Amino acid sequence: MEKATPAKLIEVATALFAEKGFAAVSIREVAKAAGVNSALIAYYFGNKEGLYRELLETHFSRMADGIAAIAAENLPPHERIIRFANFLLQLHHENPRLIRLATREITNPSSCFETIVKKYIERNYRFLLEAIQEGVATGDFRPDINPGYAALSLAGIINFYFLAQPLVSQLLPPYTAHDREYGRQAIEVYLNGIRRKRHE
Repeated sequence: MEKATPAKLIEVATALFAEKGFAAVSIREVAKAAGVNSALIAYYFGNKEGLYRELLETHFSRMADGIAAIAAENLPPHERIIRFANFLLQLHHENPRLIRLATREITNPSSCFETIVKKYIERNYRFLLEAIQEGVATGDFRPDINPGYAALSLAGIINFYFLAQPLVSQLLPPYTAHDREYGRQAIEVYLNGIRRKRHE
């Protein structure tokens, strides 16, 4: 059996918490799924909340690091938005459980929501908000848009596609490149909607 490292335990626990939510998962269940004794989880994480906190920090900090790297490039507003959207699309494609963890926390918050989940979501929101506000100020984006609404709109366009995958896979015909093509079209439609028209 593969050694039960903290990273492996987090991987196993992520699947359970994403499927059932924090309250419905027990340490015994995680231990059984990982093939270890509950005492090992207590040794690494202290208790269930300690495991869950570490799990959330692991997933959300990776997202934050990627967005911070984009911010550090000092790109023009529309390029920052494109990079953000493509990064988030790739992240959800590689880690489909992240959106379920986030959605469960938003709809049924645990004790970790305020200190971890909300903190990272607000960072993402501010990143988009500032890019859109700058685009409006420079005349690249329409002056009549509400930057806050526009930031939430982009998040919804990307996140809902992955959250609704069980339904999406039934609505769309079989095709291996749906994620990539959806992302390309979604970004194009979004930017066409917020860009200032040349004749304005």
